[in-house]
Amino acid sequence: MPQCRATAKSGDRCRSWARIGSLYCYVHDPETKAAFKEAQRLGGKSSARIHRRAVEPENVPACGPPKTAQEAQEWSSWLVYSLATGAISPVVGQKVSSALNTFLKAQDQAEMGQQIRSLRAKIKELESGK
Repeated sequence: MPQCRATAKSGDRCRSWARIGSLYCYVHDPETKAAFKEAQRLGGKSSARIHRRAVEPENVPACGPPKTAQEAQEWSSWLVYSLATGAISPVVGQKVSSALNTFLKAQDQAEMGQQIRSLRAKIKELESGK
């Protein structure tokens, strides 16, 4: 099977194989170029629609945006169910999951900061009592 004779945008020769009975690949063949462009357009629309599919506010957990670890756990449970049932796209699910992880890390850091301040105060108290 011969190599496509078209020149790619980079200026190099196209590395795809030519279609049977043609000198060009599917992308560069003048006979299939319109069909390729239409498939490309439809694929982009479908893909964009999936990635934009968000969640309606009335369908998120009743607690609203998580403010505690317990509420984040409620969101995580909702996320698993929504992904499993197809209520949200995997892309949206990944973004929500990432946001929940960021929230939990920030909450852990705030909690550790409070514990460190408390321990420092106790150390100071013990040192001053000597």
